[in-house]
Parts: sequence; structure tokens; C-alpha cells
Amino acid sequence: MWSFQIPNKIKHFGWRACTESLPTLANLHQQKVIGSPLCSNCDKASETVHHALWDCDKVLGCWGHRFKKLRSHDQSMGSFVDLVFSARQQEENMELFMVVAWLIWNRRNKMHFNEQHLPPEKILDAATALLIEFHENSVGRLERKLAQTQR
Repeated sequence: MWSFQIPNKIKHFGWRACTESLPTLANLHQQKVIGSPLCSNCDKASETVHHALWDCDKVLGCWGHRFKKLRSHDQSMGSFVDLVFSARQQEENMELFMVVAWLIWNRRNKMHFNEQHLPPEKILDAATALLIEFHENSVGRLERKLAQTQR
């Protein structure tokens, strides 16, 4: 499923998000760990993976205008995996999409524990920078391996 080039920890996050196995408030409520499934960001809806990463009013700014086309076709998305498949069909930049989602999840966790976090409007830029850094480091490692095998 994850044939694109992103760090393994983000691939693992993507798998957990698509299988609804992240510790969202809805999942924790279902397991009777907490009393309420309501999103701590907006207090309007149950915090599912889809809500926490895409639907919540408080994360809309995280996506910027880059995924505007995907958002306009969002009416039938009930789960995060539906959103991922729709993004792939629309040939969105899946690497960037998944890194943005990962950063939103990390932001959510930092907010939950009252830690310093990025403002929503900085998430897309941070995701782009992370991807560039990862790709540059990946190319560097590959070049070093090739140089070693040619010796």
C-alpha cells in the first residue's frame, strides 16, 4: 500500500490511521478508558481518526490550499482510509498528504499534553520541509552505498 518514499514511522502511522487503530478519543471511549469521545479541539463531534486529521474545524488550516480539490470531493468520506483512496485516485501528492496527517496527529498529541506545538498554518510548510530533508538524506545514503560497492 505504501510505495512512496516517506520515513517508516510515518508509514506505520498511515497504516494505523487507515485501520482506525490510533488512540483517538472515540477509540479510547469505546474501550472504556475515558468518559467522552468528544473531540478536545472543537467539542462538536466524536474524535475519530477522520475527524482528528481531516474534519475538525481546528485542523482545516493545517492542510492549506494544497488539498483544496480533495476537500471539495469530501462529501462521501466516512473514514480516513476512504480519504486516502480518494486522494490516490485524484493523484494527490501522497507523500505530502501522509506527512501532513502525521504532523497533525503529533500536533494533536502535543496539545493534549500541553506541549509547545506548531500553529495550523505552519503544518504544510513543515511537512514540505520534512519531505525535502528526507529525500535529500535518502539520496545521500544511496550515493554512499553505490560508491562503496564500486570500490
